[in-house]
Amino acid sequence: MHLYKTIANSVFPGCALYNVALRFLDVKIGSNVYFACLRMLDAEQVKIGRDALIEDGVYLNGHVYSGDSLRLSPLVIGQGAHVGRGCYLHCGEQLSPKSSLGSLSKLWKKKVPPSAHRRGLPVF
Repeated sequence: MHLYKTIANSVFPGCALYNVALRFLDVKIGSNVYFACLRMLDAEQVKIGRDALIEDGVYLNGHVYSGDSLRLSPLVIGQGAHVGRGCYLHCGEQLSPKSSLGSLSKLWKKKVPPSAHRRGLPVF
């Protein structure tokens, strides 16, 4: 499985075949999604709605360690959402439909409401 992830992340980013490769890795991706380039852990926890735009250097993480335990939960990027350059998103966070997250932002376990724009570290 790690070999497939390495191939998908090194060969396909930025082209139409990247979405196809990620679907083979069990990532739920809608149609017309664009990835410039990203880092993704626990891809099976990531759900991306159609018409989403994910810019360069975005880090998507489907797990978090808390003490001695590992927590897995869905990371959702809604339909038509925009994730700015260099953002960090992890499990349990949600970008609602048509919302956007500014460059170099971190949600910190929050949800961005529909059609809203948020930015910052942490997001306000």
